[in-house]
Amino acid sequence: MSIQESTTVQLTAKISEVSELLEDMIVELELRGCQSHHELIKRAIAMQKQLKNFPQN
Repeated sequence: MSIQESTTVQLTAKISEVSELLEDMIVELELRGCQSHHELIKRAIAMQKQLKNFPQN
């Protein structure tokens, strides 16, 4: 496995981990009473969308 392939695998794993963390944060904010229009939730959702498109680019 080349260095580039190894790096790609590691980055893909981290992207998945960050996406899961964002989902957990959204759920926690909702449990604490934040609505879906709350700025932090909107930013987390936007970041999740960007992360889903990242490996394709």
